[in-house]
Amino acid sequence: MESDLVALPNVTEGQVVSINVQNAPASSPGFNTVWRLVSNTGAPASACGAFRNGFSDCGPLAASGNPYRIEVYDGSSNTVGSYVLSVNGVVVPCS
Repeated sequence: MESDLVALPNVTEGQVVSINVQNAPASSPGFNTVWRLVSNTGAPASACGAFRNGFSDCGPLAASGNPYRIEVYDGSSNTVGSYVLSVNGVVVPCS
């Protein structure tokens, strides 16, 4: 499974982070973006640690998990597509 890891800015103790990951418009119909939040150890975070689609509020988060990362991949393994990711309403550049 090929995935992307996108770093979040450090969170403060108890912070809730709103994350939204959507397929980009030019993605093929079979592309299925899924994501989860992982802590600094690479383990699933206590909030939003299971793979999901779309939007979720994640938290409260522990500052000890910094830096958190969002792991994104194509759940259908189509590999033809891209996604748009936003954190707290701000689009995050993904390469």
